[in-house]
Amino acid sequence: MKWWEKTVEYLFVINSVRKNQLNLSPLDGKHELAGDLIAASNAMFFLVEFKANYSAIISEQEKFFRYDLARNALNDRDQHHFIVYGEKSEHNTLELKAQTYFSQTETSIDAIFVSGIDVCSFKNYLQEYIDFKLPTGGGPSGVNPLNFGMVAAVDNTTGKANTISVEEFLITLKLTKKQTKSFTLGM
Repeated sequence: MKWWEKTVEYLFVINSVRKNQLNLSPLDGKHELAGDLIAASNAMFFLVEFKANYSAIISEQEKFFRYDLARNALNDRDQHHFIVYGEKSEHNTLELKAQTYFSQTETSIDAIFVSGIDVCSFKNYLQEYIDFKLPTGGGPSGVNPLNFGMVAAVDNTTGKANTISVEEFLITLKLTKKQTKSFTLGM
């Protein structure tokens, strides 16, 4: 059995829609949707990143100037930031698993939808998170990793989530890297 990162993402979306947890009716434009998400007074925000399998999670460390510093700074505040990955079940089907991003606490997929934080706290966390990231996310591909995460806002009244990409969320809030963190290597 073989699957990819996108397979995991699609399965997450499909399963969430089936459980009536995820709203797939976008508004007119990406920025309008992002603006509405951010303006929702009763919304709680969470961030999901996807990996094909558990062994691929370690590749996240390559996206940081110093992963250890990012983890130390954000480890106690990542209860709303998840990595979802695939695993082969005993029935030979693809099963989704989840853990918090830095603290690596295993959690259920359903728990993700009740783990959000308010928009101000989310914005502060996201700003600090992107400040630790390398400009292109590291690795040889030069691909911006912010294109591949999902920001979701769960409406406390309906319990449904609306989603946009991390990049769209950052553009709407006008968040950018504040500084380039530099480190010297001792020889």
